[in-house]
Amino acid sequence: MERVKLGFVGLGRIFRLGYRRWLGRWARATGGQVSVAALSDINPDAGRRYESALGARFFEDPMELLESGLVNAVVISTPNWAHREQVEAAARQGIHVLCEKPMARTYEECRSMNEACSSAGVTLQVSFMRRFSPAIQKIKSMMDSEALGEIIEMNCNWPYFLADLDSPPWSDAAQLIERITGYSIDREWGAWRLKDPRCGGGDFLDHGPHICDLFTWFNGRISHVSAESRVMAPGRNEDFTCCRIKFENGAFGSITTTLFDHSAGINGRVTGFIRGRRGRINFVFPNTNYFLPIYFTHYGETGFTAGELARALGVRIPAPHFFPYVNLFKAQLEHFCSGLLGIRKPHPLFGMHDFAANGADGAYTIKIVEAAYRSAASPPMWVAV
Repeated sequence: MERVKLGFVGLGRIFRLGYRRWLGRWARATGGQVSVAALSDINPDAGRRYESALGARFFEDPMELLESGLVNAVVISTPNWAHREQVEAAARQGIHVLCEKPMARTYEECRSMNEACSSAGVTLQVSFMRRFSPAIQKIKSMMDSEALGEIIEMNCNWPYFLADLDSPPWSDAAQLIERITGYSIDREWGAWRLKDPRCGGGDFLDHGPHICDLFTWFNGRISHVSAESRVMAPGRNEDFTCCRIKFENGAFGSITTTLFDHSAGINGRVTGFIRGRRGRINFVFPNTNYFLPIYFTHYGETGFTAGELARALGVRIPAPHFFPYVNLFKAQLEHFCSGLLGIRKPHPLFGMHDFAANGADGAYTIKIVEAAYRSAASPPMWVAV
């Protein structure tokens, strides 16, 4: 491909936080190799605003964008219930796809999306942007080199605090803010993802796939899960899940997601560790973008500073933005476009040309989530993935 003509379907929270700040400048800096050609969203006000800023044509109907002939690659950041229809429509038009997570609501929907893209010969990349964190990439290289020895345990806890916006006093405050400023906390913070039955699940479906992807990228497939879920705020699909996991290679661990951790805040705080026979890695997001504590039995190496990671990978740390993951979205899109252009270079740490999550990776995370939900819906039991 000589030129990537990008379309963006969905201009909501992910687009605003992940792409808006740098997209236009970045596209212009490619010297014509990448352009932002078209945009689509159900909110025409947002669409017209970005249309002017990016010099792209706006469509209220995403299908019109996909059938316009203006784009040959598309970033889909709509609610997960729309992903299958939009990805398959893009594939029919020969358009390559970068699809936001969760990839879809069910494994069956993912399977259908993968078949459509494979038949059409188009790329399907799934937006697990944490693979593009320098510290996560360092962990991946260490796991591949077996630096920690046999992996015994992997653990991750991902808490947020998102108040019950349907009950006082939070509902009163949210209504007052929206009445005075027009700012909808429910919409802008993405609280609808927890309540809309079309989502197909709750917080574990929304955030769990990120951790499932990293853990399986690091340590191979998960064989069994045993989970328990709770609804902390009435009306939500699910907002607290603790999932124990067993890997095919004998390691075990757990993944916990919750929206009721009062210390975490709205941006969340991911903490976890990987325990091996010869060492241990601790990780904290977003702080893992700055420092990665690593401990070995000989105590001679205790970590990699931000500067060392930055020099090794040619990135800026910390990210110069309020939203801590902006640089990861940028690196992910650069990876997507460089692959389409045929100019992608091997990774400096582990040499892989393509280390982004593909459709099969995305589908497998949904398979794990489905197994966890089956386990949580029955008496405590282990369920095969």
